Amino acid sequence: VEFRRGGETELERRREQREPASTARLEVEAEREQRERQESDAEVLRLRQDEQARLTYKSPAKVEQGISQRTEIEFAVSDFALARQLLEALGYSVCFVYEKYRQEYALLGCTIMLDELPYGDFVEIEGPDVSAVRRAALALGLRPELASLLSYSRLFEYYRSQWAEPIRKPENLTFAAFAGISVIPRQLGLEYADGGE
Repeated sequence: VEFRRGGETELERRREQREPASTARLEVEAEREQRERQESDAEVLRLRQDEQARLTYKSPAKVEQGISQRTEIEFAVSDFALARQLLEALGYSVCFVYEKYRQEYALLGCTIMLDELPYGDFVEIEGPDVSAVRRAALALGLRPELASLLSYSRLFEYYRSQWAEPIRKPENLTFAAFAGISVIPRQLGLEYADGGE
């Protein structure tokens, strides 16, 4: 589950251990067919490059108590470029490219990910079940009812749909494409989940 954040989270205020380095990631989502689907119906195949290359399958999302749940199958691949060639040979094409910086922490049996994307900062929480995710969100001072049910790619599509003129409309979610662009939550159809502004 992902939350848009504005200010410092409770996790950041409580942090006393050494700060891990942010991890830069390049993520490429691929699909075989271009067709309109609901976010909950979408399967995702993602090739990611950070410290190592990984291929991830995400099942269609199921929503329970306002929390999106997906099955993920992920494994390391030895060569990002060769994995991309294989996907293309199987008929997949790149449908979305995005960059983010991520820091990961553990809290109350959940993995907490602080993500910096070109259109804002987010907290993503993964846990064993909905109640664990909700507990972690509340411990961080986040309002579970303001969690986004949309993926970063769907938020980007929403943002692009709001542009009146296509001249400066970013094609991908990269830091270079968003240089000089400031995005507020309502441009993504969101509210700050931490009370930030």
